[in-house]
Amino acid sequence: MRYVLAAILLIVIVILVLLFSKMTVWIAYRDDVLLIRLRFLILRYTYDSSRPKKEKKKTAEREKKTPEQAGESVPQEKADEKKAIGYWIDKIKEYYGLFCDVTTVAAKVLGALRYKLQVREVKIDVTYGTGDAAQTGMAYGGAWAAVSQLYMLLSQYLIFEYPRMELTPVFDQKCFSLAAEGIICFRPVHIIKAAVIGLSAYYKQLSHKKKDADR
Repeated sequence: MRYVLAAILLIVIVILVLLFSKMTVWIAYRDDVLLIRLRFLILRYTYDSSRPKKEKKKTAEREKKTPEQAGESVPQEKADEKKAIGYWIDKIKEYYGLFCDVTTVAAKVLGALRYKLQVREVKIDVTYGTGDAAQTGMAYGGAWAAVSQLYMLLSQYLIFEYPRMELTPVFDQKCFSLAAEGIICFRPVHIIKAAVIGLSAYYKQLSHKKKDADR
């Protein structure tokens, strides 16, 4: 009996250590290459999108063509339906409902993670140009304003250090390049809790929609 209790106690201790130990994720993006390094206790994992992937066997795939490309005539009624105002109104309602659902679940998840996630050493380097000097200058001011607003929003939910950001405008040509990196620290127990709350909120929304549809 003692050995059984000792084994149960040891399992509980291991689970608590796994749940409450800090996990660190370092993320970097540059030149279309994503690099992620994860550190958890003695575990180390690295993901590098620039690594060559094993080539899969090529299979014959038929190219999907629209009726116009295939030379087929498109029914006039279908074309008129897509151009109708009612069609776009329904689409807007659909996307608005989806947006409300996502924001509701996201608010629940962020509320559960309030000051549980730490984001630090964020560095962002952006080089951009619109091809027009006036528009490039306006974008420069707008980008800084957007960063400040986003920082104020995230600071309400995260332990977030103000990022070191460099904006380099190019006034005589169109271009865009992005390089970013940062470190995220969290404990698995908080992520699990937020996931459970998010899923429960999602299923509650589904149940309410079913009830409204049955009425």
